[in-house]
Amino acid sequence: MKNTVATLTETHYSGFEYPVTLISAFLQSSDGLFLLALKNRVVIRHYANDTLAFRHWLEDHQIRRVN
Repeated sequence: MKNTVATLTETHYSGFEYPVTLISAFLQSSDGLFLLALKNRVVIRHYANDTLAFRHWLEDHQIRRVN
């Protein structure tokens, strides 16, 4: 498994088709599933290979976390 490090200048995360600019909020489940609310009101599901790195990418871009 490749270790992916995202920076604040990266608008795309490796293996994820949407740019961070389209994401409004996210929720992470205990099994690694991310539910992401897009700004066009569509909700998508995503399983990240590296859940910690994906969550940090979202948080680094100040995407709101829903609890």
